[in-house]
Amino acid sequence: MRSTVGETNDRNSLSSTKIMLDKQEFNNWCRQQDLSQAAQAIIEEIRSANPSRRVTGARKNVCGSYPSRKMGVTIQFESHHNELARIYELEHDPYVLEYYDQPPAIELVYQSKNGRKNRHQYTPDFFIIRTDSAVWEECKTELELNKLTELNPNRYCKNLDGKWHCPPGEEYAHRHGLDFHVWSNALINWNCQQNLIWLSDYFGYSSGILDETEQSLILDTVKNHLAITLAELLQIEEINPDVIYWLIATDKLYVELNKVKLSQPETVLVFINKDVALSYEQLNSIESKTQDSNQILLQIAVGTNISWDGESWEIVNTGTTATGLLRADGKFIELPNVAFTGLIDTGKIVGVETKQTALGFLLRTQFRLCRYSQRLVISSIGNGITGGS
Repeated sequence: MRSTVGETNDRNSLSSTKIMLDKQEFNNWCRQQDLSQAAQAIIEEIRSANPSRRVTGARKNVCGSYPSRKMGVTIQFESHHNELARIYELEHDPYVLEYYDQPPAIELVYQSKNGRKNRHQYTPDFFIIRTDSAVWEECKTELELNKLTELNPNRYCKNLDGKWHCPPGEEYAHRHGLDFHVWSNALINWNCQQNLIWLSDYFGYSSGILDETEQSLILDTVKNHLAITLAELLQIEEINPDVIYWLIATDKLYVELNKVKLSQPETVLVFINKDVALSYEQLNSIESKTQDSNQILLQIAVGTNISWDGESWEIVNTGTTATGLLRADGKFIELPNVAFTGLIDTGKIVGVETKQTALGFLLRTQFRLCRYSQRLVISSIGNGITGGS
């Protein structure tokens, strides 16, 4: 029987958590996936059943149960280095709506190495309902999978796509319009795991117990200071660190948890949302590539300084067919636009960095990010986006 979360925990900790789909939401989801009645019946059985088996530990594994806020029950795991790590990811993946441990057994049919037909009941580790699919999933270590492949490649194998597969599991799932995945511990992002553990206490906080003034101060600070570091935020005396971590845990502030470590705040960049972070990363990449090649982004406009054949020129005219250039000694020439752009494309004409061009690039970058953030806010208001699924 599944143990319910909440009897020994603060009930407020679950008050803001959406637990599972209700009947109408589930029916709508089934229609969106265009599932057959048979497939819907299978999933309904999984959703209503208790775990089909109790997990037990082995000599090198530590089994246990995880109190899931997403599901409102405890979820079993056989290994804290494998299944538990997967549970952390499922718990905090916004595209995972529900997940169940030890679902009812399914039948696998496949040939053994000697050609004999095998048919037996098998219990996967999880059944996962995502926003766009539903899958059975088996968690194994790379070591286990390599050994199992040697024993029988018809049961587990690694395909040309570099992913592990269970052909008989996939065959069973596909008959019902569902899927079967094999999840290897090689896929674990330990940076993300450490960060989720770091934030674990904050996932259960209720917004009502946190000071709204402090929340607003932090959000405004991040909005006004692009790519501020977590260390810089933590140094502000008026700010409570617990509020910062709660805002990160609840996605009200964005941090790339897959790439950084919250335990090293000086390396953690904090953004108001993911879109601003991606824009910053893209623009920063463009600037970095430009600096690495010792070239300046060339804007074809009157007043732009360029270098051509070792000499400095200034663009003084941009016509429909030709571009006028003025050399430092006063010599003026006109180049056909086709020839001018050709020299740029081949790198014979490059931009010349000045304080004005560097400042201009910085200002344009900040302006574009600011305008992009404003458009996101306006779009969210216009579309009535308030979060949630």
